[in-house]
Order: sequence, then structure tokens, then C-alpha cells
Amino acid sequence: STDSQLSSSTQLNLDDLLSEQGFNMTAQEQIRSDLKEGHIGLAKNRLPLDCEVKDVIADDVIVVDEDSITDSMLACGQEALRAGTVGVVTLAAGVGSRWTNGAGVVKALNPYCCIGGKHQTFLDVHLAKNRRVSTEVGMRIPHVFTTSWMTDLPITEHFDSMDKDESIYISTGKSIGLRMVPMV
Repeated sequence: STDSQLSSSTQLNLDDLLSEQGFNMTAQEQIRSDLKEGHIGLAKNRLPLDCEVKDVIADDVIVVDEDSITDSMLACGQEALRAGTVGVVTLAAGVGSRWTNGAGVVKALNPYCCIGGKHQTFLDVHLAKNRRVSTEVGMRIPHVFTTSWMTDLPITEHFDSMDKDESIYISTGKSIGLRMVPMV
């Protein structure tokens, strides 16, 4: 029947998707078992009663701004950039479902602010900051964007359509799980 063909086809596609994304059925079932047996869960996600929580004091915080960075610190950082020993990582795996009231867009590609009369995306802003510092140090700074199974293709296509002058890399996340509600 058509219903059974559709179900079989849908299941095959889900299995393929899970396999492509590195789904681990053994780990999934262990988590499900631990939840059902009460080893993990919301009730266990609490600090012990004897834990003392204190306010942060000034000595706990290091303020980093133009006034706190010495010339030698700045020179050390710029040298690390020139030597290629550091880069930038931008997390771009989210779909902004809370941010968009459930619409679920590729958050990194969704315009969120207006700068210079033009709406900018998170990627635009992060790349602009990278270009500015790259110009200051006289070299391109490698920039890695992490993606998820939901954001990888749109972000890859976006970068493919751009000028290839940037040192852009994409790191595709390979971790996925299934919902466990209901836990049957």
C-alpha cells in the first residue's frame, strides 16, 4: 500500500540521515536506559545541598579592554596572529528557533541588525571583524565556522557564493540524537 511504502521510504531516509550524522544507537539506548532508571534527568541535575554558592568578587574577574592590555600583551597577540598559531572559531550550528519564535531559520544567515543602512547577518559581522584585524596584522586570519546537519548546506552555499579572498573553513558537526519523550 501507499502508506506502507511512504513509511518505509521515510524510515530509510531517517536511517540514512542518522548514519550520515554519526548517530550512535548504543549511546542513545544507554541514555534512554539511564533516564528510565533515574540515573540521570532533571531531578539529578541539581547542586548538592551542602554546596555553597558565593557572589563573584573583583579578584575573580579579569577585565580585558583597551586600558588593561599592555603594549607587550598586544605585541604578543599580534605576533601569534602573524605566525598563524591562532584563528577564529564561530559557532554557527543554530537554527534560531527560540530567537524566531519557532520559525527555525539558519541563525547565522538571518539579518539581525542594520549597520550603515544595510541589514547584516551574524556571518557578515564576524567576517567584517576578522577582515579588520587581518588588515591590522597584515595577513589573513583563519576563520572556522562550525555547522550542524541543519545549517551546513545553507552556510556552505553562502560561502561558495562569496569572494574567495577569505581564509574560511567549515567544520561540520557530526553529533545527533533522537528525542526521548515518550521513553517507551
